[in-house]
Amino acid sequence: MKDYTEIQIAYLLIVYFNWHGMDSNSQSETEWLQKKAHDIFQFQFGITKFETYVRNILNMSEVFEDDSKLLQEVGQHIISLR
Repeated sequence: MKDYTEIQIAYLLIVYFNWHGMDSNSQSETEWLQKKAHDIFQFQFGITKFETYVRNILNMSEVFEDDSKLLQEVGQHIISLR
């Protein structure tokens, strides 16, 4: 994780939690999370998988390299959680 900036880690965590149902779209996943919570070590050991997803599936390679642009994405996501 030392190879990533703080804002990159924040964005990768957003992807991680969205993959694991933290977007409140699945009642069964929400119930599972309330009972068991996430194993955050899955994030650390799979971080390159989440980066690959961001770069190749979300087509965010350019944004991922620019913390000022990425900060806007993280900020918009946080605002959308209200």
